[in-house]
Amino acid sequence: MRKYLLLALSLLGLFDALYLLWVYTSPSRPIVCLGTGCDAVRASPYAHPLGLPMPVFGVAAYLVLGVLILAEDLFSENLGKRSPTRSRAFPASAFCFPFTSPG
Repeated sequence: MRKYLLLALSLLGLFDALYLLWVYTSPSRPIVCLGTGCDAVRASPYAHPLGLPMPVFGVAAYLVLGVLILAEDLFSENLGKRSPTRSRAFPASAFCFPFTSPG
């Protein structure tokens, strides 16, 4: 259930980022945000980092998130296994030492 909810939310974010990419790249007026300063924001240099419209980064991030959610089953088998060498090399007490009190 949690996986489907996360996938639905990432798809919602992907569709939102795709809509914003369409707004940034098309000459037409957006459906929402008429006359409220959105044009000034889209025209600012902060709206195009590295020369790309900001929604491109949102589309990429939501695509990666969706792929990671779908790929969770492929990697879940290996996540539970621990190498005995690694567990001995990095004991939990080494990381918890500053946060524990003696006794």
